[in-house]
Amino acid sequence: TIDLSTIEKEDPKTRKGWGKYAVASIKAVTLEFPSVTQGFSAYIISDITQGSGISSSHALIVSLMATVLQTNGISFSDHKMTLVRLAQRAEYLAGTVTGLSDQGTILFARKNHVVHAHFYEEDTNEDIQKTIRYAKVPEEARFVVVNSQTPRCLSGAAGIDYAIPRFSNSISLILLQEVCKHQDSEQQFERIAELPNVFTSHEILSMIKSIPCEESLTNIVQSFPRLEERINNAYNSYMANLAPESVPSKIPFRGPILFCISECARATEFYSLLKLLETNDNAEGRS
Repeated sequence: TIDLSTIEKEDPKTRKGWGKYAVASIKAVTLEFPSVTQGFSAYIISDITQGSGISSSHALIVSLMATVLQTNGISFSDHKMTLVRLAQRAEYLAGTVTGLSDQGTILFARKNHVVHAHFYEEDTNEDIQKTIRYAKVPEEARFVVVNSQTPRCLSGAAGIDYAIPRFSNSISLILLQEVCKHQDSEQQFERIAELPNVFTSHEILSMIKSIPCEESLTNIVQSFPRLEERINNAYNSYMANLAPESVPSKIPFRGPILFCISECARATEFYSLLKLLETNDNAEGRS
C-alpha cells in the first residue's frame, strides 16, 4: 500500500525488494506532477526475467509511472522525455544509479523497429529527441535471447560493480576532448560516436593510452585540473549512494572508455545495416 498523502516523506529504500521501486516511482512522478491525487489498485504481472540485466526494474518503473498519469487524466505519451528523467530519479531514490538509455528505449519503442538514439544525460530533452531514429526490423529476422542465469543487482552493496564503469563512461567524452587539446589536435568532436569519423584507429588508440588504465579520483583530477568540477559532479552522481569502504582506491578508466567507444560504433553500424536493408527492400518493392 502506498499513501499519496504521505508519499513525499517516505524513503523508498526502507521498503523491501521490489516495493522500493514501486514507492520510488510513485514518489518521483507525484513530485513532478502535483495534480496527481487519484490512486488505483493493480496487480503486477510480468514475464521479464528479474535481475538479469534486461531492464526489469525500468520496465516496472515506467509501467507504474504511466499508469499513475493515465489514472489522473494525464497522457504519458505527451511526457515521454520527462518520464525518462523521472525513471532515473526513481532508481536513484531506490538506491540505484542508472542512465537514461533503458527507459528511453522502452518509452520511445516502436513495434517491429529498432530504436537508435543518443541518451546523453547532459543534453536537453529536445536535443535528445532530435537524435531518435528508427530502423525497421526485416520480417525474416530472428533474435535469440540467452539467459546466462547470472543474477544482476544494481542496488545495495552490488551497486559498485555498475556505478564505477558508469562513472568512468560519464566522463569519457570530456577526458578524450581534453587529451585532444593537450595533443594540439585540430580535430574536434562533440560525441563519442563521432570518433571513428574524425580520427583513425591509431589516433584513437593513442588518445586512449593517454588516459590512465586506473587511477584514484584525486590523481585523475590532478591530471585534468580544468575538469575538476565536472569530474567531481559525476563522481557524486554515481557514487554518492555507495558505502565509502566499497569504493576501491583506484578506479578503472581506460577499459570503460574503450568499451564506450566500441559500443557506440557497434550500435551505429547495426543501425546503418538495418537502414540499408530497409532501403533495399523498399527499392525492390517499388520495382
